[in-house]
Amino acid sequence: MTRFLLIFIIFAIFLVPITAERLLVTAEDIARKCCTDETIDCCANAIKNRTRLNCPEFNREDIRESTECLQQEIFGKNLTDEIGVDDLKCCQVFTKNDNDPDNECPVLCSDTVLTIGMDSAEKIHRIQNCENGKTLVKCFKKCLELSRESKPFSFRRYCSWKDRMIPGQLYIGDILKLK
Repeated sequence: MTRFLLIFIIFAIFLVPITAERLLVTAEDIARKCCTDETIDCCANAIKNRTRLNCPEFNREDIRESTECLQQEIFGKNLTDEIGVDDLKCCQVFTKNDNDPDNECPVLCSDTVLTIGMDSAEKIHRIQNCENGKTLVKCFKKCLELSRESKPFSFRRYCSWKDRMIPGQLYIGDILKLK
């Protein structure tokens, strides 16, 4: 019995770390699958820092394809089905919002959708919590739903312009504040 225990301990000390090291996948390994040789470092940094791809060598289509590929490599196909690069168009619901004069929510939304290394649940949570766009979250979710069904989305049809208006402000002629 002691001999078996000694063999097991030797096995655990030497072989387990070697096996674990081979199973460890690095950001560079993932980047090699989805990015060109010139952009591997840029892609790996985006994974490590959980930012969007900002490689000067990329055009718009390269960014879309590489972002989609990296997200699928990290999280798998099922998780990217909830919110992915193709859902960037849904961030438009946050535009023209009088409650958000600095357009913080559409920028946050597009940055979040394109962020590498953030799972879908975290992305949706982050977008929903944009303070100036809370009234438009239901509209954003409707856009995502229609996107999953490959159906067209129209703000006018599925959302209310009222949600883009400042409460208590009269929208006739010059801006008037109600007290």
